[in-house]
Amino acid sequence: MPRIQLLSNPRSGSCYLQELLNCHPEIEIAEELLNDEFGILENPFQSIEKTLAALPNTFVGFKVFPEQVYAHNLHFGELLQATGTTHVIVLWREGILEALVSRRIAETTGQWYSTSKNGPTRQITIDPEDLESYIEQMNSEWEKIGTQWPVGVRPVFLKFEDLLAQPVEEVKRILSEISCASDHVIFTSPSERQNPAKIQQKVINFHELPMEHRNAKLDVEKILRNKINNSLQISPELMIFAPDREPVMPALGWRYRVADPYLPPVAKQYAMDAIQSGSISSAGFWPRELAKRLRALFQCPVAQPCSNGFTALLLAMQASNLGKGDQVITPTLTMIAVPNSIEFVGATPVFADNAKDDYNPHWEDYLKVATENTKAIVVTHTYGVPVPDIEEIARQCKARGWILIEDISECVGVTCTTSDGKDVLLGTFGDYAIASLYANKIIHGGDGGFVIAKEAQIGKRLASIVNHGFTPSYHFVHFEISTNSKINGIGAAIASGCLDEIETIMKHRAQLSQWYRAKLEGLPVKLMPICGPNDTPWVFGIQCSSKTERTKLRAFMAKHRIETRDYFFNNHLQPAYQRESMPPSLPNAEILGSTGFYLPTHTNLNEVDVDYICNTLKSYFSENQCSLQSLMPTRRRLKSAIQIQPDGFAIEVRKYRESGELLGITNRGHIYIEAVQLGWEAEQNLMHEQFDRVELTTKGMKQCLAEAENEEDPLADSMRTYFSSFINYYESQLPIEKSRRAWLSVNLNDTLFNYSKTIPTTTDPETLQILVWLLQKFKPSTIWEIGSWMGHATALMSSVCNALGHRYRIFACDAYRWQTWMVNYLANFDINQDGKSFLNVFKENIKPYAENVEAVIWPYDISKLPQTLENQKPQFVFLDITQEADDLEQIWSFIKPNLIPNETIILFNGLLHSSIPFFTKHSNELIAIAKPHTIAKVFRYVSSERRSESPVMETYEDVEDFMRKTIPIKRNLRFHTSPGWDHHHRNLFCKSIDLLKESLHSDDAEVVFIPAIEETMCDEPEIFYENQWIGIIHSVADHPELFYTPDLKRLCTRPRYLSALKNCRGLFTLTSYQAEYLKTNLPKDFTFPIQRLLYPTEIFQNFGSSLVPSLISEGQSIELLHIGSFARDFNFFFTVKVPSNFTKVLVAGDSESTEIAKTTPQSISVTGRLSAEEYEKKLHESVIFLTLKYEGAANTLILECISRNVPILAPAISSCTEYLGQDYPLLYNPATPELDQLLTLEKIQESIAYLQKMDKSKFNKSKFLQDVEKGAVMLSIPPCTIVAEKESQAKTIISDLRQFPKYDVTICICSYKRTHHLPKLLESLWENQDFKGTYQIIIWNNNDCRNCIVRDCTKKYIESSSIKRSLELISSSENYYCSIRFAMPALMKSDCLLICDDDILPGRNFISFFHSAHSKHPKDVLCVRGHVFSPHELQVHDPTNVWMDYDNLRFHDDDQPEQFLHFVHADACLIPKQALQEVSSVTMPDQSFTLVDDYWMSYILNDKFGRKLRKLSVNGLPTNPIVRTDDSDKPGLALHTRPEVQDARIRLYVHHMLQGWPKWSSTMDQNLCKSPEEMEVVKQKKQDFWNVPPQIGFNISSTIDKTGIEELVKVGTKCVRIGAVGVGESTIFELSGFLTEPETQLEGLSRTVEELGKIGINVVITLERRLVSPEIWKLIAKKFATYDNVMGYDLINEPFTEHEQDLHWVEVATDVGDDGLSKVVQTYLEIISSIREVDALTCIILEPTFWGRLDGLFKFPVERIIQIDSNIVFSFHFYEPMMLTSRCRNKGRYTFPCSVPWYENVEFSEETYWNEDAILTKMQKAKSWADTKGVRIFLGEFGISRDIGGAADYLRAVMKACKTIGLTGMVYSFRDVEWEAMNYEFGPTFENCVKNIPINSNPLMRAITEGIADMP
Repeated sequence: MPRIQLLSNPRSGSCYLQELLNCHPEIEIAEELLNDEFGILENPFQSIEKTLAALPNTFVGFKVFPEQVYAHNLHFGELLQATGTTHVIVLWREGILEALVSRRIAETTGQWYSTSKNGPTRQITIDPEDLESYIEQMNSEWEKIGTQWPVGVRPVFLKFEDLLAQPVEEVKRILSEISCASDHVIFTSPSERQNPAKIQQKVINFHELPMEHRNAKLDVEKILRNKINNSLQISPELMIFAPDREPVMPALGWRYRVADPYLPPVAKQYAMDAIQSGSISSAGFWPRELAKRLRALFQCPVAQPCSNGFTALLLAMQASNLGKGDQVITPTLTMIAVPNSIEFVGATPVFADNAKDDYNPHWEDYLKVATENTKAIVVTHTYGVPVPDIEEIARQCKARGWILIEDISECVGVTCTTSDGKDVLLGTFGDYAIASLYANKIIHGGDGGFVIAKEAQIGKRLASIVNHGFTPSYHFVHFEISTNSKINGIGAAIASGCLDEIETIMKHRAQLSQWYRAKLEGLPVKLMPICGPNDTPWVFGIQCSSKTERTKLRAFMAKHRIETRDYFFNNHLQPAYQRESMPPSLPNAEILGSTGFYLPTHTNLNEVDVDYICNTLKSYFSENQCSLQSLMPTRRRLKSAIQIQPDGFAIEVRKYRESGELLGITNRGHIYIEAVQLGWEAEQNLMHEQFDRVELTTKGMKQCLAEAENEEDPLADSMRTYFSSFINYYESQLPIEKSRRAWLSVNLNDTLFNYSKTIPTTTDPETLQILVWLLQKFKPSTIWEIGSWMGHATALMSSVCNALGHRYRIFACDAYRWQTWMVNYLANFDINQDGKSFLNVFKENIKPYAENVEAVIWPYDISKLPQTLENQKPQFVFLDITQEADDLEQIWSFIKPNLIPNETIILFNGLLHSSIPFFTKHSNELIAIAKPHTIAKVFRYVSSERRSESPVMETYEDVEDFMRKTIPIKRNLRFHTSPGWDHHHRNLFCKSIDLLKESLHSDDAEVVFIPAIEETMCDEPEIFYENQWIGIIHSVADHPELFYTPDLKRLCTRPRYLSALKNCRGLFTLTSYQAEYLKTNLPKDFTFPIQRLLYPTEIFQNFGSSLVPSLISEGQSIELLHIGSFARDFNFFFTVKVPSNFTKVLVAGDSESTEIAKTTPQSISVTGRLSAEEYEKKLHESVIFLTLKYEGAANTLILECISRNVPILAPAISSCTEYLGQDYPLLYNPATPELDQLLTLEKIQESIAYLQKMDKSKFNKSKFLQDVEKGAVMLSIPPCTIVAEKESQAKTIISDLRQFPKYDVTICICSYKRTHHLPKLLESLWENQDFKGTYQIIIWNNNDCRNCIVRDCTKKYIESSSIKRSLELISSSENYYCSIRFAMPALMKSDCLLICDDDILPGRNFISFFHSAHSKHPKDVLCVRGHVFSPHELQVHDPTNVWMDYDNLRFHDDDQPEQFLHFVHADACLIPKQALQEVSSVTMPDQSFTLVDDYWMSYILNDKFGRKLRKLSVNGLPTNPIVRTDDSDKPGLALHTRPEVQDARIRLYVHHMLQGWPKWSSTMDQNLCKSPEEMEVVKQKKQDFWNVPPQIGFNISSTIDKTGIEELVKVGTKCVRIGAVGVGESTIFELSGFLTEPETQLEGLSRTVEELGKIGINVVITLERRLVSPEIWKLIAKKFATYDNVMGYDLINEPFTEHEQDLHWVEVATDVGDDGLSKVVQTYLEIISSIREVDALTCIILEPTFWGRLDGLFKFPVERIIQIDSNIVFSFHFYEPMMLTSRCRNKGRYTFPCSVPWYENVEFSEETYWNEDAILTKMQKAKSWADTKGVRIFLGEFGISRDIGGAADYLRAVMKACKTIGLTGMVYSFRDVEWEAMNYEFGPTFENCVKNIPINSNPLMRAITEGIADMP
């Protein structure tokens, strides 16, 4: 309880002040307890204490006069101490004459007090000597008071004059200085001033008194302050550095303490653990645990906790053997504990000054005060500011043999950057480091300290001297004198908890410093230096301009309830260290210590708090120091805690004051039990986030919270904090209503993951499963793994990516530092490794994948994204490094800028209560896509722009509008590569595509967007066959000169392009002409939308107007620029007449225009490719001339002119007027251009004005994007995802958009009573199939009584469903029998239904068996058993006999050969989806036919829709795909045994027989029969071809068009070979239709052969090896047997064996022992046999292995073959030598003729000089071989890459050799649309791969034409 003395002289207003003070209810100031009028006091101290103790008030005290003190012979200081006085109110009269007069009048009248106003004025005569004596007495008494004043008692000064002037204000000031609130107190007093007249009126002899006496003033404040300052024992000249008295604590207490201990939950828990376990002493668990944590943190061998920082210093110095005669240098600006400890060990402290502008001495400052007796240095890193040259100090100390002690009390956890760039903890440089763990420190234990040492042997001694010097073996034997400095267990537990949170604490310190620095910037104070690389000060300090400024500022802060603290008073100035001589001058420290102070700095502060503190500071320096009360944050509630009673199980709530005093205990049972239960449920729901669970728990938490708040429960805040995290998170998330967890299908026991299993991991299996699943699903190429530890997940991801076969890079981020928790997972963990790097271990673990994995150091104290990642854009992030929201927030700030919106997938492993605030905060940019039953969750990063307000929805239209805007259906596209069209100025088109891509791209989208369809069709045709796609058309309608890419005409007619259009979902065109052309000319079965877009452009406003009008006006010549080459009419440009003031200029900006420029007339200027700046200049100084040959395509040149208002002459065709408009002034008619009338000043000005006024908004890129997004093409694509807003309406209306993945096959299981087979059946289908594709299983449970059984059987498969395989369960309340199959089309996600009844146990090849057959027969219904009706008529008298005696019905079982059926048994069968739709379209005339649904289906499909019902055979298969159960035919259980089913079967039989099915008419052979005479003619022609003089022909495509055929005729071609051109693609290649639709492919081939036959061109047909089979060749031979222009079947194009892949051509002829050769021959024999069954006339052509090369002939076993069939021709291919003829092998090195080495990259290799003679010699070897063997030979292919030097001469040489030896040969190739290297029509220039060069200008075609003509 505070004690007060009111100290004054008599007649100084003490009664008045007493009355005013006593108006306060908490104050009672007693009378003058030392006044003898109240009785003689024998024991004054005892009497006063008795009186004060009886007063109940908070503040009590008494009045006293100095003369009373000394009248009782008391010492004033002793009086204060004895009465426990804390504050003395000093009241005095400044005017001494007034004081004396008042006293003398009172003495004369005896009236010392009055309540009356306007009393008579009393007069008195003053004796001058009396006055002089009184002045002397006053000064003497007050000086004596000052001399005896205790330093610790605060004086509160008040002049009587001030009290009279403003009594209330002064009383409130006094109360504030004693920390007593007075805002609501009314202060009044009945006292009235006596004799208020002026002094002149009261003193009769006033004017006779000496002037100095009349004006004498008493300054008690000055007297006392001087005396008190003197008592500080600080010399006057040093008082300028001494601190002023501390500001008074405000009446309401400190709102912000300068320090407030941070007790993280873990520290509280450890303290509770210590209490509950009884481990509370220094000998318990926690001191040892604290020591372990300290060793781990500082990576040192010794850490000794102790009782406080001072004893820590003592221990370090005692361990260092410092003592008498030793000097220890210490900073003067530091805590006095440092020099005190030095003194205590007998050494001498020597004080060092700070370095200039620093908070610490540097090495040179220590060196200045060092002597020969210096033995140690103490470095303190004051206030957390690291000593900048600590490394140098450590080196110098070591060199001198000095002990270096680091006092890190103020910087535990602070780092500094060493000379090698590393961040190193302070405390690791010295021989010792000590620290205080007092409650105000960064890391604390309430109190305590520790010592760490580098030398391990120090540990034992420290352990002894911390405890009286005890020795372990002899407990009470002490070898040295030492203190008891042990820490207690509770303090150690608290410190351990704080150390566990050190990262959080240091991050907060850094944030606190950042806030202070930002908010105090610009104020006239100096901020403390940066504290380490992360700026983590112990306290945040500022320096004022002066000590006076500091005092005022601190008082101002105190007034606003902000506690501050002065910087340390320099130790060399401390009274305790004053020696006889004057202390040294240490100016840097003296100035800093006297002008600096620090602000509240602790972990409990937040930014709102810092705002108030900084605003208060700012207010002080502002002109208007306004009230900051309204800005002060609200008061925190009383502290409270829940605990279980130590002696029971009841929960009790304990409330505390901020001081720690227990306020009360209450028992509340139910609400907290409920809260605990709800908290447990909420935690569980994080793992199993299911809609109903989440909703119920959230509702319960809200109700519990509302109840707590209604009762004003003290824990309501804590409950809200705890529950709100869950509530906010759950409400921010879309409800999860899916039961499927597709990732569970991932088998972690797969051999693929064997290696990763050898690496330890802490990640649970399901998280690893979803990790694999995500990689397989999204196939990311750039992966960030943040938290890779030992590398288990790294290796796992690498193995997955390797298996996927795509390029990838994993950036594995981790600190790679050993930590103690790892001991739980690593058997060989060494505790001494703690904190050291294990990067080498990680690298060793992932060594097999090192090429694709890069380890990235992710420090614990990371402050920015590692440099390695700065330029990386990850598609996938696996974040497994923290489970704390703040850490996640920081990491998110680093990684977010690099994430790809709407693309990056993030797998967070750590969804806990501690982390969910992060996910809640970012729910608008992290959209959950998968939530396994673990703490791992998967999100897609999306745009954060969200609408926050929900509109009012009153009507249906409102709802629709809300749904459309708030829940947009998202359609994504997978963008193919943009074309490399660098000839477009500013890359305009590709930029527009990038805009689309940014908005619409997704790697997992099913539909591919192709920016340039025509070019891609030629470069990458497989894209079109393997994907659904849309894209943009660019071509003109008809461009005969353009060969490589198709024009619209070819696109609409050629089979190759039409086949590519089969997967098209829509086309965009850039002109209406293109759109209409396609709609008109595409085959009618293509029904996709075709949408016109307008070519986008950028509108340039900053280039100014066209300069052409002004140049014309000035008489200058104007350039008429011709730009571009595509479809341009150069001849028109060259010949058209233009006005004389115009000059034609050709801009040769691409390869074609550059080539044209070579033949440009001299009158036309030519300029090369222009830079962007030059191009812009040209545009504005010229008129652009656009010449177009062909109609249709949009032109970017027009857009460039429109966007810049540049005049352009353009043809008046629709593709131009669509953009420019019909009224554009500079449109010309290409037939009658009349440019003289257009190129006038008026027309040009008119055109510029026209362009300026044009509405160009339709051309902007956003309109382009909008037209794409909203058009029919995009809307025809199924949506792929939905982006839902946070509005509750959105959640209740729609929570999920069902996905429709595409599977290869759907399996249907109809279940009724055989549920006992389901587990085994499903296990086989799910686990044991060899099928490599994807499949969907649909189980239809027809038995409502077995729902639970079926659901139990299927649950695990439903949960683990994925895009690879899925299981869906449908349960019906009625038995719909097997007719449910007809409902499947709406449910299927594939194009075929595979039925597996519940009496089938599928073999491992069940799916693959049927699916393989389906690939060959895609339209047929496939089964393994069924019935065939023989021809008969309906026996109306007894139709049941057919199904009883089986006379006209035959059953064909599984093992019988493949054949067609009439009645399919559907227990195991495959039905195309279209077939199911067909049968469903026909109404059953009798509902009971449902019982025989497979019979009904067979009838309808075969009769009504002409489908074949094909029975497959399982005979000869290594594994039977179908095993039937024992009860499959059990009577009563098997449906077909039941009488109602048999009855339905008979009735259906009668029905279809009456309808005329089956039909038994014989199948007619499709081939036209020819007469014997006609066949003789055919035979002769086929023979003559091989006997007549040789010919030169071409290898051509089977899809050659009419134009191509006409070109063949022009060059004189008489024969061709079909089947070898265009076989380079992997899916759709030449004649590949034979694999899927053989009849269609055969029809197309026959059309081409017939067209060639009409003009007399003979044909040889060959097949690429992927197509070769006896069946296909038999089909071909059957078709062409009678064609008189089909001269041969070249069975396999370029066969080879596996053995030959490693052979050199030199080795081939002598190679033996090649088993593969025998296999090829056997294949030949089987095909020959098959062909000869249908065609005995046509010659069969065989190529040797080794890719048909000539050298392969010599090992070919021809004798065996010609014994079987003599009508054989042997063929070879000639590209010799390949090192010359192949572009990729030649590499520009060889030109024909030349010498070419036999071996590549072999020194001194043999060489052959290849010329015309060498070619003839080589080919004569083939002729000689044929003559020797007695067989005919044929040159199936020859050629050379067209751009190789001498190519034309090479071709001539081969053709001449053919002529010489009489050999028919086929040039490779003619119009190969896939490979231009031997497309000779392009000529010898490599760059031209688009345009056919006329023969007269093309040396290659000229050589071939001449060679053909030269043949005999």
